Amino acid sequence: MRFRLVAVSSACIGLMVLSGCGGSSAEMPAAPPELTVAVTAAVAETRPVRVVQRTLGRLEAKALPTVAAETSGRVKRTLVEEGEFVSSGTLFAELDDERQQLALASAEATIRRVEALLENQRRVVSRLRHLAAEQSVSESVLEEAEAQERALAAQLSEAEAARNEASRDLAKTRVLSPVDGVIQRRHVSEGDYVAVGEPMFEIVQQDRLRAYLPFPEVIARDIRPGMKVNLRSVAGSEQTVESAVKEVRPVIGRSSRAVEAIVEFENPDGWRAGGTVVGEVVVEERPASVVVPEASVVLRPEGAVVYRIESGRAVEVPVKTGVAKDGWVEIREGLSGGEAVAEDGAGFLTGGVAVEVRSRAA
Repeated sequence: MRFRLVAVSSACIGLMVLSGCGGSSAEMPAAPPELTVAVTAAVAETRPVRVVQRTLGRLEAKALPTVAAETSGRVKRTLVEEGEFVSSGTLFAELDDERQQLALASAEATIRRVEALLENQRRVVSRLRHLAAEQSVSESVLEEAEAQERALAAQLSEAEAARNEASRDLAKTRVLSPVDGVIQRRHVSEGDYVAVGEPMFEIVQQDRLRAYLPFPEVIARDIRPGMKVNLRSVAGSEQTVESAVKEVRPVIGRSSRAVEAIVEFENPDGWRAGGTVVGEVVVEERPASVVVPEASVVLRPEGAVVYRIESGRAVEVPVKTGVAKDGWVEIREGLSGGEAVAEDGAGFLTGGVAVEVRSRAA
């Protein structure tokens, strides 16, 4: 009896297990839905792209004329200060002109004396010519008188030249600006004695400026004369100047191969020598490059990728990028242009995942 009861119990348990495992297929749990990632899409466009090298440079005046003394004398007064803007003809300083006044007066007196002698000699020559015509005087006497007339005429020319020089020296006691510009340095003060050629003032001309743009050795070979340059002052002005590289010079230094690109240009308005400028040298222009929005380029451990959208799915495309500017990235390899690519949400994608393209929020 004991064995029989156990057998029945085992059979019942077996029937219960079979009953629990049997069941219809409708009672099986449903498979989870496929994951779909919402993204916005953009089109890979073809645009012209400029490859630029950017640097921070300095501004200098193209012309730095030095005003030197053109006559000697003691500085009687100065009328300009450093940093002051001056126009051509502005009076900088006055020198003591007593010596020049005396020299001019002496030259004028000499002219009057020689003019009187020459006028009298001309009358003598005229009389002797009349007498020589009547053979009342010898030819040698007439020739000697004519020679004295020529000598006096030469003395008059010499005296007039001395007067002109004295007049010029007198005018040069008033030191004037030769150009428009800004006084960069004043070398003299009242009471100083200056000799001819001694520097008195330095002027910076602001109408034409020169930018010096330094570049390191690694890109020095890419910078050449004639390349386009965009300049922008860091002094708050938003104005941009377009010019070209005029000259490329090596930077002097031990074991240095860096270079400076020199750019000359007209001062747009308010730029000053000594200021700082941002320079962008256009080293290459690509007329038809493929570009995509910056958000479309995703950095993965193996490199940059873009997700092309095809038939509602993301296709991972490895790309080689180039210039990045204004929210766009140049694609050098991987796209040919015209492809639909994921933009917002691209970072959540993997190859083959389903995507739902949504419009951007207004």
